[in-house]
Amino acid sequence: MRIVRKSDSRLMRFLSFLMFWNQTFMSGFYTTIGRTIYVPDPNDLSVEVLAHEYVHYYDSRRVWGPLWSVLYLFPQVLAPLGLLGLLGLANSWLYLLFILSFAAFPWPAPWRYHYEMRGYRMSLLVIFLKGGEWAARGSARAILPWFTTGAYYWMWPFKSCVLQDLDDWVSLIASGVDLGSPYDEVRGFLSAT
Repeated sequence: MRIVRKSDSRLMRFLSFLMFWNQTFMSGFYTTIGRTIYVPDPNDLSVEVLAHEYVHYYDSRRVWGPLWSVLYLFPQVLAPLGLLGLLGLANSWLYLLFILSFAAFPWPAPWRYHYEMRGYRMSLLVIFLKGGEWAARGSARAILPWFTTGAYYWMWPFKSCVLQDLDDWVSLIASGVDLGSPYDEVRGFLSAT
């Protein structure tokens, strides 16, 4: 994997322009695409952040990168289809309105929820290993807004569901059971250092 500052990347500056609703995309979010982690300026790259981003890399390799990207960006990835209608490439205004309204508004994004939950589970594991169960439970509440606000385009507005998932995960970590890949590998590596 490699690390690149967002300010040095044309792609990240372009994505920042497209993501007008997220004014802190360049300064407050780490973004992983393929083998590259794009870091904000300034950044405080930590083990927690690297481990979280590693899960995204791991998942994109496990679920064939292009498919993973479409799943992660669904349903907003459909917005370009609506633009085809604007260009006259679609016959129906109903089609255009359907695609634009479905893709451009903050609908729940189940796959983004799934993959971000996997990343934040790794974050909670690292926090647990560094600070214990209470630190992880407190962090679970701090993570909640990432799922339910515009930070990730309102990916999952069901707060109680998100909090239950995070709390259940902390309970699993605390029980000491095997967590599966890539969590057990990272837990083993961090426990050995």
